[in-house]
Amino acid sequence: MLFTGEYDHAMDEKQRLSLPADIRARLDPEQDGEGFYAVLGANGAVWLWPERPFARMVSGQGDGSGLPGFLRSEEWAEFEELFFSQAAPVGVDSQGRIRLPERLARMAKLESLVSVLGVRDHLEIWDRATWTAYRDARMTQYRDVLARARATMQRGTHGT
Repeated sequence: MLFTGEYDHAMDEKQRLSLPADIRARLDPEQDGEGFYAVLGANGAVWLWPERPFARMVSGQGDGSGLPGFLRSEEWAEFEELFFSQAAPVGVDSQGRIRLPERLARMAKLESLVSVLGVRDHLEIWDRATWTAYRDARMTQYRDVLARARATMQRGTHGT
């Protein structure tokens, strides 16, 4: 599924958040699963992947050695320890809400007002004020950002 858009929502005191209705409507339980996995992203926001794409993504990842985790490189082991120990499955309730794990909400500094972003293959949940400041600062450099992305794509190094 392709995720796009920016949505402002309120998160309640139990870290429950309504997923945008148009995103919920496009989710296919057979293709995407019934829930999501929440992970602390590299940018400090909470990243959400539908459960089945997440499982496919992580099963295809690795250092290519085919070795069990305890025999892999130190760098890969460190990544796995941090990434998977902080990942958590989150279900969608009958009202279309997810409940973020408290530790992830705290680590991402999420308050009651959040922005939900569609970022190609996942959603990102940012504190609204943090996202607004980041977005506004980057929009002044939009042409430069596009030029750098284009150059990266031409080198064939995007996503790696």
